[in-house]
Amino acid sequence: MAVQNIKIMIAGRTYPVRAEDDEVDAIKEIEKKINRKINEYARIYETENKTDIITLILLNCSLENYNIKKHKGKDSDILNLISEIESSIDKVL
Repeated sequence: MAVQNIKIMIAGRTYPVRAEDDEVDAIKEIEKKINRKINEYARIYETENKTDIITLILLNCSLENYNIKKHKGKDSDILNLISEIESSIDKVL
């Protein structure tokens, strides 16, 4: 994979980013989502302070990531339990 130098704009500031060819589209989509979130939070919290807005978004994203990881472990436990049940059924049959 080739690496590209692209520029993205978040909260009115431009940032250079190095990205693999297969990551460029995802990065551009994430750029759009971040800017939409910034605009949404600016309306909700009635503030123009970009640092406050980005901090709140970061907190929200971190909480979502935490919850995903927390539930991922539970999904693994459930899958293991299902596997044990299937194994027990196979032994009975």
